[in-house]
Amino acid sequence: MPPVWENTHTGRTNEITLKNENFQARPPIPVELNKGWNSVLLKLPVGTFSSSGVRLQKWMFTFVFVTPDGKDAVEELVYSPDRKK
Repeated sequence: MPPVWENTHTGRTNEITLKNENFQARPPIPVELNKGWNSVLLKLPVGTFSSSGVRLQKWMFTFVFVTPDGKDAVEELVYSPDRKK
């Protein structure tokens, strides 16, 4: 069952806070997983902030392994920062 999006913005703005729509911001990309634990590196697209007012509600990311069609999360994968099942 697909998620219910709280709001789906079609344009970029600093005035409307993001909720859960970041999941659909980009189409899925194919990746290969190694057997066992895999690491994920997150890179921020900004080196420095240009204003003193940082809008932290805009900093969000979504990371989930999905089926090739992008419709469902892959079952039986364990997501754990400390490698615990």
